[in-house]
Amino acid sequence: MLSRTHLSMLLFIAACGSAQIGPTTVERKSPRPATDSSAQLSEDTVRFSTAVIQALGDDANTRPASNSYSHQKLLGPRKRLGEPQVQLESTDAHSLLASTDCSGWLSFVLNTISPLHQAVLQAQRGRDEHNHVYSEDFALRESRRPWSRAFVVTQYLRSGDAPATGFEAVSSFEDLRSGDIGAYAMGRYAKPSDESRPRPRDTGHVFIVGGSPTVVDPATKDYDGRGTLRKDAAKVIAVPVVDSSATLHFDPDSRKNADGRYGLPKVRPHSRAKPGGVGTGTIWFALSKEGRVLQRRVGPQQKYRSVLARAARLSGNIALEEGILDDGGALLVRVFDNSPAEFAGMTYGDAPIHLTGEGGLRVGSGRLVLNGNNDFSGGVTVQSADLIVSSPT
Repeated sequence: MLSRTHLSMLLFIAACGSAQIGPTTVERKSPRPATDSSAQLSEDTVRFSTAVIQALGDDANTRPASNSYSHQKLLGPRKRLGEPQVQLESTDAHSLLASTDCSGWLSFVLNTISPLHQAVLQAQRGRDEHNHVYSEDFALRESRRPWSRAFVVTQYLRSGDAPATGFEAVSSFEDLRSGDIGAYAMGRYAKPSDESRPRPRDTGHVFIVGGSPTVVDPATKDYDGRGTLRKDAAKVIAVPVVDSSATLHFDPDSRKNADGRYGLPKVRPHSRAKPGGVGTGTIWFALSKEGRVLQRRVGPQQKYRSVLARAARLSGNIALEEGILDDGGALLVRVFDNSPAEFAGMTYGDAPIHLTGEGGLRVGSGRLVLNGNNDFSGGVTVQSADLIVSSPT
């Protein structure tokens, strides 16, 4: 059991012995009452996402908000920092800014709600079993990306490691609920061993579930997606999502303008920003008789496409074990500078997370709150970070 005294000693030793020393603080708070961590994580995820989207579309802002879509490779310095380009504080040019892809948006939300869960996803970038697609060094290149892409998240969620490390599997998309995390991979990214599969430019998609799915009426116009719906599809469900996209979604879609299209903001973050961005929408999924996802259809202008899809629910239990640990036996946690501890009148990042296992933690930057029942034995290293400890053990 990791006691408060033991933790404080470990923090002092780790901070003094770290290769990179910065302003490190350890603060203790009174422990919060016991709560259902999974329910709180799901609720906070939806609340924060909704608050950001509402703020981006708030016409009452004294300076215009800037919402657009951009792939991580276009972000220059932000890519090297590994932080999605999301700014929630007022500047001279705009009141709010969001310009990122789907993976960057999910990374930003998770980093705000639970940096530990985001750290688990980040750890998957260098794992060969999730990344080997085109060449032997593919996983190495993926490990250098600022955050895990959609197909990496998909492969991780279908692995046996996910439930023990904070992501409880949702067996059927019909059972999705608000705050769940969904992901799918396409083409060769869905089955790397099949060299006959195409290599699509779009590797897949990740999203936050915004509500309960509904069954689409087969009498709906263009239900079969211009004949692309598989014959063995038993039903099609509509899943409300919160994501970042440049592709029109099914209604209701908060990014659409008066012409029913995505537009560019008046204040553009860079010249290659695309119409679209962060918002709410609806994606259709074709299911087999057994409830397995066969295809997805993003919007009315799209056809059905075959995908490998998985979903998970954030859990308040994370085992620090092989698969999420670095070479030093620790889970690297780096809290983005732009992840707000408070936004829209609510506090985030303090849901109780219970840590177990023989691994440790390495807090690289930002502000991390530990207020679960901690029973891990690998120690804690703090580098240029603030650690707030409010757990009873």
